[in-house]
Amino acid sequence: MPAKPSGVLVIGARALAQATTDCCNRSDIPCHIYLTGSTGSYGARSLGASAYHSEKFPNPCSIVKAHGIDLVIPMSIDWHRQPWANELVEMDTRVFSPHGDAMLLERNRGFSMKLAREHGSAVPNWVVGKTKSQALEQLADFDCPM
Repeated sequence: MPAKPSGVLVIGARALAQATTDCCNRSDIPCHIYLTGSTGSYGARSLGASAYHSEKFPNPCSIVKAHGIDLVIPMSIDWHRQPWANELVEMDTRVFSPHGDAMLLERNRGFSMKLAREHGSAVPNWVVGKTKSQALEQLADFDCPM
């Protein structure tokens, strides 16, 4: 079992990030939160976490280095599109998220479905309806009750 982290940086905003911060605090793990949205920091501060706004700190890697953080928990898969993503992955810090080619499984349903079928894994069918009428037609094709 891996050692307990000496410090955690939660990247995100709103309830999910605050819940993760609360879990860290309950486990006596020093936790910091990197706020990516325009929401206030009251929730994070009420949990005893140091809050850093992305507007003032455009790169969270400096926070990781300054506080000796060894685990980063992004609350969204969009973190990998940030200009600092490669720097974060290359640091000696665990990132609790897929990255690199593994991110294709998260972001691209078509790729995931093709890969699963090539390896004999069952996958549910999915379709995209661009309009409400298209969506209703597709539901009718699947004999779904309305």
